[in-house]
Amino acid sequence: MNESLKVADASLAVKWLVNEEDSDKALILHRSWADSGVQIAAPHHMLAETANALHRKVVVGEIELQSATRILENLNTLEIRFQNPPNIHAGALRLADRLNQGAVYELHLPSPSRTAGLRAVDG
Repeated sequence: MNESLKVADASLAVKWLVNEEDSDKALILHRSWADSGVQIAAPHHMLAETANALHRKVVVGEIELQSATRILENLNTLEIRFQNPPNIHAGALRLADRLNQGAVYELHLPSPSRTAGLRAVDG
């Protein structure tokens, strides 16, 4: 396993950016990765998932829209390497057909061959 590269998801990124349950633990993890020279990677769709999580917080009144927008812009300060694997959209389309799904959004996942040796971390 490549210990100098970790894959994070949107729930972890939100904990880094918004004060919520376990944000303190998430920030300690982020700091330890930064201190150790760990590169953080994420699927290309993490930005949309993070925006959606922030939108839910706006809808329920946890944060204001302006704050959510600023928070999303701060995601760029975390130095995350976003991955956009080739043919991911076509793969999602084929997988949705095979699984008889009504949408492809959640099926935009990197293939195991492209993520071999990576450890996913979520919030």
